[in-house]
Amino acid sequence: MYTIDYDVVRERLAKVISNSGKSQRQLAREAGVHYTHINSYMNGKGRPGLLTLVRLCRVLDTSLDVIVLGRKIGA
Repeated sequence: MYTIDYDVVRERLAKVISNSGKSQRQLAREAGVHYTHINSYMNGKGRPGLLTLVRLCRVLDTSLDVIVLGRKIGA
């Protein structure tokens, strides 16, 4: 069984968001979630559900493997 380490997910998500150049508000708008949810995730006060992670990955043009498992693209 795999347990998700949300602290690590948050770090990976923060890096991908930073590299995208998108603001939290812009990301939230494009992913269809409220910006306070993104802020909550980034501050460690909330945890994104699977659907939200999928939406964020689509907007950020990355995969769940990168965010959740730490896999490299093309590896």
